[in-house]
Amino acid sequence: RPPGVTDQQIQQGIEQRGLGDQLRQRIQQSGMTPDQIRARLRAAGYSDNLIDSYLGQATPGQATPAPTVDMLRAAAALGFADFALADTLRAPRDSLIMSRADSFLLDTLGFVAGQDSIPTRRDEFGALRVDTAGVRVMAERLRRARIFGLDVFRRTTNQFAPVTSGPVDPEYRIGPGDDLALILTGDVELAHQLPVSREGFVVVPQVGQIQVANLTMGQLRSLLYARLGRVYSGVRRGPNATTQFDLTVSRVRVNQIFVTGDVVRPGAYAVSALGTVMNALYQAGGPTERGGFRRIRVMRSGEAVDTLDVYDYLLNGNTRGDIRLESGDVVFVPPHGPRVTLEGPVLRPAIYELAPGQGLKELIQMAGGLLPEAYTGRANIERVLPPDQRLPDGRDRTALDVDLGAALRAGAPPVVLAGNDRLRVFSVTRPVRNRVLLSGNVWRPGTYELQSGMTLSQAIAAASGLKTDTYAGRAHILRLMPDSTRRLLAVDLSQIVDAAAMSGGAGTGASRPMSRAGADPELREFDEITIYSRTEFRPYRQIAVYGSVQRPGLYTFRDSMSLRDAVIMAGGLRDDAYLLEAEIARIPETRRGGELATIQRVPLDSTYVVDPTGYLRRETPARGAEHQLQPYDNVFIRRVPGFELQRNVVLSGEVRFPGRYTLTNREERLGDLITRAGGVTDAAYVRGAQFYRTQGNLGRVGIDFERVLRDPSFRDNMILFAGDSLFVPEYQPTVRVEGEVNSPVTVAYRPGAGVGYYVDAAG
Repeated sequence: RPPGVTDQQIQQGIEQRGLGDQLRQRIQQSGMTPDQIRARLRAAGYSDNLIDSYLGQATPGQATPAPTVDMLRAAAALGFADFALADTLRAPRDSLIMSRADSFLLDTLGFVAGQDSIPTRRDEFGALRVDTAGVRVMAERLRRARIFGLDVFRRTTNQFAPVTSGPVDPEYRIGPGDDLALILTGDVELAHQLPVSREGFVVVPQVGQIQVANLTMGQLRSLLYARLGRVYSGVRRGPNATTQFDLTVSRVRVNQIFVTGDVVRPGAYAVSALGTVMNALYQAGGPTERGGFRRIRVMRSGEAVDTLDVYDYLLNGNTRGDIRLESGDVVFVPPHGPRVTLEGPVLRPAIYELAPGQGLKELIQMAGGLLPEAYTGRANIERVLPPDQRLPDGRDRTALDVDLGAALRAGAPPVVLAGNDRLRVFSVTRPVRNRVLLSGNVWRPGTYELQSGMTLSQAIAAASGLKTDTYAGRAHILRLMPDSTRRLLAVDLSQIVDAAAMSGGAGTGASRPMSRAGADPELREFDEITIYSRTEFRPYRQIAVYGSVQRPGLYTFRDSMSLRDAVIMAGGLRDDAYLLEAEIARIPETRRGGELATIQRVPLDSTYVVDPTGYLRRETPARGAEHQLQPYDNVFIRRVPGFELQRNVVLSGEVRFPGRYTLTNREERLGDLITRAGGVTDAAYVRGAQFYRTQGNLGRVGIDFERVLRDPSFRDNMILFAGDSLFVPEYQPTVRVEGEVNSPVTVAYRPGAGVGYYVDAAG
């Protein structure tokens, strides 16, 4: 828990994040049975039924309750998940909350939570925060160099958890907490579940008590032959046995293991009796940045029983030192030994920890070897000098050059490395020698080998020749001079390539000579040749199509483009297009008197309608000649004069025929529409009529509808527009009295009565 944060605050954050479903899911993913989970809870000092509500499947339609802080701590102790309790508190978007789980991120990036080099601060809840800028700095450090093997332990996965049930190998030692299954077949058919007691024995029915603690499975099977044979005569060794038995471990006990030293989460862990040193290290998060990988010790009863080299496991898959742990064992991770940083073109550049006697050759082997682009002529070692070798003029570091190829040969003397050395392996030089670069308007542009005496025409022939639209007036050769400057050489291709090549004869890779004497330059190393296309020099020309077309806009001009082509490219004509003529605005040939454009009126006809289905048919002239366009023409397709879709209005309420009506002309008025609708009904309250206009967002418009009905020439008899609506309410002779009166009530209307009458009626 972060300092200053109470359990109540954390519990509130847990309920907000809904961690109950996550806890149930991770318990199911662990593959453990409820009995195994309860046994581990007891071993870890928790109540065995603490998380029973999360062991089964969720009840459909019922929400999963939020776990308590103690439940999450118990789940973390069992290794289901390392819930970041501090993350349940609110955090700004530009920062991260530092919790125990965040140490995974920081260690992966090459840091340890709490180091001064990480910019941190405390928020109002006391949680430690890291700015995103600090995270970017850590990511940059990770990109440059990382500690080899550290990321293996930072992956949030349970795939490295040991098995918790049988079968087990014959060397497995039985102890208190194991459950054995004994099955007899043949003359008798029996099955017994045999839990190993705290005192280390099992009780076999009709056979009695058998001491099994510290026996291997192989030793126990030999013992059972003797003990079972006394009761069941058919149990014997050899093919004459008439009763066979099989012994397995149905549930493996849980051992308490201590992981200490430079690990991410030191402490006591419940580990399956089949678990090894690597399983315990995975549960503890692995070594920290300061921890060592080469000599992890297993202590048993105060004595070191074995040493594990994690590098041997990671690089070679060797599990020789990954021994099985027993209850009370201590896995100790010491500080790291000499470390060397390896940079450059190797398979795994990283920071490596060296074992005694390892040098440069072993370091390259651990890194997976050199990449093909590695330069073996020289490698550089940057070394911090020991204190007794440092000079007072600031010579604390030195650089050593090594012949990398010689050092890696078989039988070569070893190159000794010191702690904190930085070994740099260099790449081969960047420039590609003995080549020319051909780009542009050839069939196969690219890099080509510079052969002895190679000329420009030969390079073009190697690229399968020139394309048909090649500009023969000039090509360029960019040449690297001895002083590292660049010089541009111009070449007239018409003096080099014959007419057949220019017309496409070389497009299939002709090998015949293409040059004329005296004009074909010889190429040099690093020459860059550019062949141009005539199309490149052609300006981008376009036309514009506006008006009653489907897709008005700009379109690329093509040679021989006609007005019909432009209309088709614009998606065709709309229904309101004027089919008698179009207007074209064209750039004038001369701009006398400030003239900007000339206007041409071009006839259209119905054939410009590509799809006549449902089109409004109108009389048009016969099809005329195609009108050719010129670059930058502006085409305007005009709209039919007076073309307009129907105008609809709505009548509702107490009219004889309410509904939607279409106006018949532009001068139709409100009174005319009421006449078309059959007038108002006898129940209509004409004084309360409500007229609305959507045009211009006017909303409700006040009119004297009663007078409009009497006098069609009255000013309120308005000309109607599309979207207008009229509502005539029903007459209701009542008055509603509300507010600070004794009895709010609806009172029947009385002609001529004032306010006092209605207030008195309401008490």
